[in-house]
Amino acid sequence: MSTVVNSDKSYRKTATLVGILYITGTVAGVLSLVATNPVLSVPNFVTVVAASPNRLVLGSLFILLMGIALAFIPLAMFPIFKRTHEAGALAYVVFRSGLETTTYLVTVLSWLVLIRLSHLSTEVVPGFDVQATGELILAVRET
Repeated sequence: MSTVVNSDKSYRKTATLVGILYITGTVAGVLSLVATNPVLSVPNFVTVVAASPNRLVLGSLFILLMGIALAFIPLAMFPIFKRTHEAGALAYVVFRSGLETTTYLVTVLSWLVLIRLSHLSTEVVPGFDVQATGELILAVRET
C-alpha cells in the first residue's frame, strides 16, 4: 500500500513540475510574440529592427526561456517513461530535448543576425538587398 502512495506522490510532483514548465514555456512564447511582432510583422521590418533592436533581444530572451522550459519536460518525464521502456524513454529525452533546443537556438540566432543585418540597411552596399536577405533569414526560422 505504501508503494502505491509513494508512486502517486511521485507522479503528482512530476505532473506539477511538467505543468509549471509547460506554462512557463507557453507564457514565454507569447511574450516573445508580443515583443517581436510589432517589429517583424511590418513590410520593411529590417529598417524597423535597426530603429528598435531591443525588441528582438527581449524576444530572444523569451525564446530561450521557452526553449529551456520545454526542453526540460522530457527530462522530468524520464523517470516515469523509464518504468515502461528505458530505451524508448531515453530516445524520447534525446530527440525531444534536442529538437526543442535546436529549434529555439536557430530562432534566436536568426534574430540576432537580423539585428546585425539591420545595421547594414543604413549603408549603401552595391548589389546587396538587405530586405531580401532579412526575409531569407526569417524564412529559415519558419521552416
